[in-house]
Amino acid sequence: MKLGNARVSLMLRRTSSHPFSITFLREWRRRSLSLVLVWFTFGMWTAFSDSFIQVELDGRMRNFRAVMADDARSLIGRSLARPGDGPGHPAQMATQDGSRLPGRALYDETGIPGQDEPIAYLTRRIHLELVPGASSEGLEARHPTAHFEKLIYAPSARVVHWPSPEEAWKSFKSLRLENEVLSARPILAIRKHSRVNPADALFSQQWSLLNTGQNGAEPGMDIRVTNVWNRFRGTGVVIGIVDDGVEISHPDLATNYRSDLSYDYLDNDRDPTPSKNGIHGTPVAGIAAARGNNFIGLAGVAFESPWAALRLIGPGEGDDQEAASMVHSNQWISIYNNSWGRSDSGMILGGLGPLLRQALEYGAREGRGGLGSIVVWAAGNGGLTLDNVNYDTYANNMHVIAVASVNDLGVRSSFSEPGACVAICAPGGDTGFRPQSIVTTDRLGEAGWNSGKDAADLRDGDYTRNYKGTSASAPMVSGAVALMLQANPRLGWRDVKEILIRSARQLDPANSDWIINGAGLRLSHFYGGGLLDVEAAVERGMTWTNLPPMSSFTNDWTPATPVSIPDNAASGVEQSFSFAEAGALFRVEHVTLTADIAHPARGDLAVRLTSPSGTISRLAERHSDPNPDYPNHTFSSILCWGESATGTWKVRVVDLRTGNLGSIKSLRLALHGASPPPPPPSIQLVDARLESAGKFSFRVLAGQPGQYEIQASLDAIQWEKHSVTNAPSAEFTVMDANAGLAPYRFFRVLRLP
Repeated sequence: MKLGNARVSLMLRRTSSHPFSITFLREWRRRSLSLVLVWFTFGMWTAFSDSFIQVELDGRMRNFRAVMADDARSLIGRSLARPGDGPGHPAQMATQDGSRLPGRALYDETGIPGQDEPIAYLTRRIHLELVPGASSEGLEARHPTAHFEKLIYAPSARVVHWPSPEEAWKSFKSLRLENEVLSARPILAIRKHSRVNPADALFSQQWSLLNTGQNGAEPGMDIRVTNVWNRFRGTGVVIGIVDDGVEISHPDLATNYRSDLSYDYLDNDRDPTPSKNGIHGTPVAGIAAARGNNFIGLAGVAFESPWAALRLIGPGEGDDQEAASMVHSNQWISIYNNSWGRSDSGMILGGLGPLLRQALEYGAREGRGGLGSIVVWAAGNGGLTLDNVNYDTYANNMHVIAVASVNDLGVRSSFSEPGACVAICAPGGDTGFRPQSIVTTDRLGEAGWNSGKDAADLRDGDYTRNYKGTSASAPMVSGAVALMLQANPRLGWRDVKEILIRSARQLDPANSDWIINGAGLRLSHFYGGGLLDVEAAVERGMTWTNLPPMSSFTNDWTPATPVSIPDNAASGVEQSFSFAEAGALFRVEHVTLTADIAHPARGDLAVRLTSPSGTISRLAERHSDPNPDYPNHTFSSILCWGESATGTWKVRVVDLRTGNLGSIKSLRLALHGASPPPPPPSIQLVDARLESAGKFSFRVLAGQPGQYEIQASLDAIQWEKHSVTNAPSAEFTVMDANAGLAPYRFFRVLRLP
């Protein structure tokens, strides 16, 4: 969750009895909690007020709003908040250390202290250039409180150190007029950002991370991650690689490996080393989390993320093993990458067993301390056989993020499967006319993809540049999610999914499949929200307001006798659904349709869902599957994300090939999403005037009637109950008689259950 649209304002008042300033006012909104912080500073207010100054920066004179850095680093300007867990549970606060911030914070003249980042800080230092041949001795005598530092590399320059930034600023104005001084300027402290392009031998070939046009690729068609590494590299966010095992001793993987969180579900031990034929998981792990900046090999998307290996894929594994892997250490493993599934022949339906289905639901509900495990799934490589992600109940489960693939030109990979459930796409290479694949780690020696015998592959056999498929796309998203969670660990599983969808960038704009749904989102069966944009996702996630708890509404249609589907007729059978019980404010996220359809050749059928906004989800399309029936098969769609539930939803089943007759036994349509919670309390000051008795008052705009507890604090750490009020309306006034007894006074309002 993000801080509400909080603003920091400077309020200055004086009473007849004594001068004072109320320096900052900032409001937090957190589910059931609102918080107002008020800082009283007694004394002459002019010393602490905002001022506008003109300083040379970047070669030109610029106007800045100067604010005391003590103010800028106060609780108000630097607080982080942890949301409450619901009514009766207030938010928690943590402060960042601002003790190293120098002088006054300089904001753009339109900037808002505490909300915008300062551009620079005034320091205690002034840079003087002396007139040629002049000495600084006279200056030193006239300014005894300053220290004049001589510079061996610039004999005519002096750095003058003053006791405070205020004195430095005042002296700067007067020193310019001194006879010995040629020029004077304040020294500004300007925030710097490290430039991180990992020092790894193969990084220049990782077009998926930084596309400069390698081998004819489209420059810029990458996941935009390099700028994110200036701040976030996945530290502390564990990625689980659910696959056929990982080469845990690989020099580019071993550093970040978490043996304590790993497990082999095939051999029931803690060594997830692959068998001789297990060549799939090691490249997957490298794409997500290979150690970057270590002067060897390559860099993973989250190259400082710890990772665990969960060996699962082999000759055959049961539903119980799959389920166990998906909840393994789910309080420590945040992300589960799954680059596997059933055959991509276009003739396989389902896959998800009842235990794994329940495990995914449990992980979404209980994983990561109740925020939900993030499960990423490769969408599948059956595009050339007209396979569809919605035939695969692993990748189309609403609790996972289905990832499609694009090539180095930013176009759908020929093998990538479409589907209404595809959330996002990421680079995965291609075949045919764009064969450039993904560079990643490989089994050591000759055991993996790179045997050393292919002249087109890398000379170092511990790596390969021939890895492709949605198996490569999925771990890019897993790595991106690790960066998102490092930036904001409070994101829930649905929040992560929506952020990825909203932050993705459109590609292949000429593709006619792109739609704009009823909520204004641009979406596609081929690309989901678009190409993964890590920088945009991290930035959006840092200020994201978590979604309200999810609700689901289900509507069943079970005719007394099965309804025949007209053979090879475009009209088909259409059934309407409505969800009045969801309410007018219900906002849809996922839509699922469970269909029980009897038909000798299900590949003849097309199934379409149309939302009240007119958004069409192609859940099944005509393809070459000769097998019978959709036996209680669940389809899903994210194409209606953000739309209202209000209105008529329509499901149409059409037979598009002659010769076979079928019928519909039942349809179950479910909407999954949330209604917005009641607005949180909103604290507004009525009067910022301290009366002679030290009283202070403010008005609470609470959003709805109810019982509210007002709490007060001297330090925003230790809180005590101030009063409880039963508000018959959404507005009430609070009086505090002790506000003038301490230099700091903080208030918060809690909506009681």
